[in-house]
Amino acid sequence: MRRVLSGLWMMCTGAYISLTVAITAAAKDYDGRSLPLDTPLTVTVDYVIDGDSVKVLYEGRDYTLRLQGIDAPELDQPMGDEAHERLNAWVAYRRVTIQVLAQDRYKRWLVRMTHAERDVNLAMVEAGLAWCYVSHTQKHSAFSQACERAEDSARSDRLGLWADEQPMKPSQWRKTQRNERELAQRRIDEMLARVHRLYRVITRWLQRVLGLASMSINDSKGLVDD
Repeated sequence: MRRVLSGLWMMCTGAYISLTVAITAAAKDYDGRSLPLDTPLTVTVDYVIDGDSVKVLYEGRDYTLRLQGIDAPELDQPMGDEAHERLNAWVAYRRVTIQVLAQDRYKRWLVRMTHAERDVNLAMVEAGLAWCYVSHTQKHSAFSQACERAEDSARSDRLGLWADEQPMKPSQWRKTQRNERELAQRRIDEMLARVHRLYRVITRWLQRVLGLASMSINDSKGLVDD
């Protein structure tokens, strides 16, 4: 018994040490993947995720970038595919210049991107394929003002998403979709509860019928025996 317990202790200790080493190595690797802020970097766009997010390669590593200051429609939202296709046509597999401004809570790097002298962030808004999305602290920045002018112009010309008189912002779309999923889940739960209740009723009914049938058979055997 002691040998068994000793073996288990050694296995647990070894697993703990291995896990600690792995976590430490991962943390070092993550820390080493920080991108320098406010410094122009040349990166290669490896994959366009949607109308405002891309995957890039930089010094042999991949990073997820989010175009700062804009918000493009979700892929499952009206104009979402068009926004994705436009950004894909502009930057996919190309070398672009980025300026990293911060990192968001989803671990995406917020960037301003340029390619062939085009401000990609601003161009998406000018094409009517994204909304301006700036924080209160950036309301009076040069980019914010240019972005608002671009959005007003696209709206006036009814470009892209502005062909709809009241296009739904991605944040509201996500909330609506989440509410619809929650409603659908509640309906499924209610249906399953009804099926379960029906199952219990049928089960009790069958037990009663089978019980009566068994009693009838027993009674019949008794009469035959007599």
